[in-house]
Amino acid sequence: MDYYTVLHFPENTASLAAENNKALRGIGISSKACIKRLYKNVPIVSNESVTFLPRNNFTLSTGFLPAYLPLLSFSQLKQMFFPEGMSSPKNYLVLIRIWMVELIKRVINKLPFRRHIQRVLTARGNRRRAEEIAFLSDVDIIHCYTGSLAGSATEAVVEHFHIPGLAAWQGSEARIAEVELQDNPYFHLLLDGSGHTVTANTLRSIQRQTRCAELGFEPAVTRDMLQYVLPEYRGQAHLLTHPIQVNHQPCYPDPLVRRPLILHAPSKPSIKGTFYVERALARLKERGVEFDYLYLTGAPHEQVLEAMQRCDIFLDHFLLGNVCVAALEAMSYGKPTVFFLKESIQRLYTDELAFVNANPDNLTSRLYWLIKHGEARTKIGRQARAYIETYHNPEKVAYELDAVYKDVLSRKHKWGGTGSKISETDLEKCLQDATAQQLFLERQEL
Repeated sequence: MDYYTVLHFPENTASLAAENNKALRGIGISSKACIKRLYKNVPIVSNESVTFLPRNNFTLSTGFLPAYLPLLSFSQLKQMFFPEGMSSPKNYLVLIRIWMVELIKRVINKLPFRRHIQRVLTARGNRRRAEEIAFLSDVDIIHCYTGSLAGSATEAVVEHFHIPGLAAWQGSEARIAEVELQDNPYFHLLLDGSGHTVTANTLRSIQRQTRCAELGFEPAVTRDMLQYVLPEYRGQAHLLTHPIQVNHQPCYPDPLVRRPLILHAPSKPSIKGTFYVERALARLKERGVEFDYLYLTGAPHEQVLEAMQRCDIFLDHFLLGNVCVAALEAMSYGKPTVFFLKESIQRLYTDELAFVNANPDNLTSRLYWLIKHGEARTKIGRQARAYIETYHNPEKVAYELDAVYKDVLSRKHKWGGTGSKISETDLEKCLQDATAQQLFLERQEL
């Protein structure tokens, strides 16, 4: 059997990477997951065989700043790092340290032997960085979540050793507002006064997709995200499916319950449309409709899953017209799940996708119908569980991923693995060459 090693390389999306990693290992694929954690607590379904990297960003070491850059005053530095004001004495100590380091850099730049010092500092920095990114040394293909690599040092290694990969666009990192506005009548509700939203950035999407293409990474997206892949890269795109655990028993709603429990557990309330959920529930209460409501946000993932087991109706999101992982998880427990799926995306899914399609305009009436029809809740829940078992079973997803990886490796002439581990010496030399090129380009721009 042909052998290869895949690296799952996510940024704050540990759950999906961990599940893919576990599923691939389950069918005998050499797989590992190394995760960039930008925030202290990253929600994660499973940390089995997952490694959290010591750094968020792996930059090239260029020694110290050139002398032509002026030293900012302490007040300017304060405004740059803490524009909303200082919150603790610790912040002052951090700023003092930063300012002193910048001052020392400029003092060194005045010394006659500064270039020798810079070479020593650069070599030392890249030597340490080579040790930190040694997890890349035995990798044949990279599955990069959010389509972002951890800094220029990682990109330099990928580019130098021609490591192929997949750029897995999952949401705001690739969403293009102009595309979404064409067929989503509710997306404008996410825009601020200047027409911007954190869920979509056209320039960011173009830059990320272009850079990944330059590195030889091919898009890997769900059906929902295919519309945002730039036309010039769409022909290279691979359609993927999220793995959802099915090793737990479903908890179908009791059709005889007259006061159902409704659960809404948004990770980001403003994006999920929580305002419209609460507006719909308030209207139902005014009409005397009986139900219980549980709202969870910022809760541990295990607590959300436990609540999913107990609820009778799960409400997900109502402004973005796609299928989210939380909805799929609720469906795996056999729950009738309510969210907004725009027509252009719904056409890409099989009719077996069992859910209740609702938007801010009709959410009240859809909920009223679900609350009043217990048998419908149970029927939709059973159909939802069957859909997850058929299409999102982790083992099935793992075999689909395996086929994609083999396809990419065969076309990139990397089939069969690298044959030998890349040494730290090779990694260090790669980083030194990349540093020299970067410094040259910076001087050319000046």
